[in-house]
Amino acid sequence: MPEAPVEPAAPMSKPPRSSVLVVDDNAAGRYVTVHVLRSGDHTVAEAATGAEALEKAASLQPDLIVLDVNLPDISGFEVARTLRQNPALGAVPILMVSAARVADTDRVLGLEGGADAYLTHPIDPAVLLATTRALLRVRFAEAELRQLNTQLEEKVARRTVELQERSAALEAQSAELARQGDRLAEVNSDLEAFAYSISHDLRSPVRHIMGFADLLERRLGEGLDPQVQRYLDNIGRSAETMNTLIDALLAFSRFGLQEINLGPVNLQALFEDVRAEQTQDVQQRQVEWEVSSLPVVQGDRQLLRLVLTNLLGNALKYTRTRDVARITVHADETPEAWTISVQDNGVGFDPRYQNKLFGVFQRLHYQHEFEGTGVGLATVRRIITRHGGNVTAASAVNEGAKFTFTLPKSS
Repeated sequence: MPEAPVEPAAPMSKPPRSSVLVVDDNAAGRYVTVHVLRSGDHTVAEAATGAEALEKAASLQPDLIVLDVNLPDISGFEVARTLRQNPALGAVPILMVSAARVADTDRVLGLEGGADAYLTHPIDPAVLLATTRALLRVRFAEAELRQLNTQLEEKVARRTVELQERSAALEAQSAELARQGDRLAEVNSDLEAFAYSISHDLRSPVRHIMGFADLLERRLGEGLDPQVQRYLDNIGRSAETMNTLIDALLAFSRFGLQEINLGPVNLQALFEDVRAEQTQDVQQRQVEWEVSSLPVVQGDRQLLRLVLTNLLGNALKYTRTRDVARITVHADETPEAWTISVQDNGVGFDPRYQNKLFGVFQRLHYQHEFEGTGVGLATVRRIITRHGGNVTAASAVNEGAKFTFTLPKSS
């Protein structure tokens, strides 16, 4: 196959205007060198001795030094070594030239002494300019690289400081969150212990109220005044209600104290058990169930049983006024969790007050309409939260309600 034509190289970009110091004791030779360099668009300064060269180099800070070897005071080799020892001038390229020192050993001596290039007279002007441009390209590239390195170091330093400040802030926030978490855990523990203690200690006076009301009714015997009988009946019912609330509060406090025993739980089998128990009390009602296939999840079987008992019990209770109760239980899967929903066609609730649903003793219906303690949904939320999930509710008045809870696939 024929070779592809070689494209001509792109022209070299013109280097920036540079300053050159020419050091030569021969006025004629120095004139020629200065003339050639100025024709190459360089700014040129002159020196005739080594001492003058060192002085002007220090004051002018040139981009390049063209240095003759034979000088009247000190040799160019010594000037080059002195320049290299100066931190401010150590990176300035040196082009050493000579008409007398033309041997290879002289070239080696000059290059090892600090020169970057070594030319001997007679020097072709084109060679001088080309060598000068080459040395300046290296000079400017090194300067640009140093500048970039400096900028990079400054940027890295700034970023390091920023990251250290952010890290310190995050550590402070983490420490504060840990302290708040410890305080919250302590407060929760105290509240649970307090609730347990109160509910336990309230049992005795409630039993006394119920017992003395019963004794009073027996002591008064038959034929009580109807109003007195109503008073005694109200005392008895109120005491029974209080006893029920105490039992609910006691059970609720236990859920925050007991350990969770995680393991595989077949929600389908668990649902069937709970439904069989619940429907024993509603055999005279018409209930239509729509149940999808429920998964096996990781959780505490007894606690999840209580979740289903509360949600299915609510669905049956609040559909009591419907000719046909319709209850739907559905499961959805995501890569991280299972979502279980229980929906009914019951009386529903006003969505403006749904934030109260999961609070202890919070009820959105009157006791004479639908019985309950107001602890069931609070219990559901506590159990699901301890499993790493969450519970939500959606409803509208007379349009049923839908309760949804999630269970992560790994706990």
